[in-house]
Amino acid sequence: MLFNIIFFTMFFWVFIDLMPGLESPNGAIGNLIAGVLFALVYTSLPGILKFFKFPVNFWGKLLIGTLLTMLLLFVLNAVLPQILTIGEGYVGGGNFIFFTLPKLFSLPSGFAVLVFSSIASIFCSIILEKYGR
Repeated sequence: MLFNIIFFTMFFWVFIDLMPGLESPNGAIGNLIAGVLFALVYTSLPGILKFFKFPVNFWGKLLIGTLLTMLLLFVLNAVLPQILTIGEGYVGGGNFIFFTLPKLFSLPSGFAVLVFSSIASIFCSIILEKYGR
C-alpha cells in the first residue's frame, strides 16, 4: 500500500512536469501534494468501485478514475491554486536530448487540459499498475 502511494505520487509528479498546461506555482511542494492526493485517489479506487458495485476492471477504473481525477484537478485548480493551476496547453512538443517531438495538437482551454490530463493519467496509471512492476 505504501509502495503504491509513493509510486503513483512519483508518476503524477512526472506527469505534471511533462504536461504543458498543468503547473504548480510552488514547485516541488505543490507537485508533491498534488501527487499524494492523486495517489490516494487512485489507490482507493478499487474500494470505491466495490462499494458502489462497479466492476473492478479496466473499464470501471478508467470511467470512475477519470471522473474522480477530474474532480480532484478541478478542486485543486479552483480552491487551491497555489498547489496546481490549469491553463492552455498542448500535446507533444517534448524536447529530448537527441530529438524533439512535434506538437501534435493544442488544448485551447483549461477545461480541455483538465479532461485530457484526467484520461491520460488514469490510463497510464492502469497500465503501470498492471505491467509496470
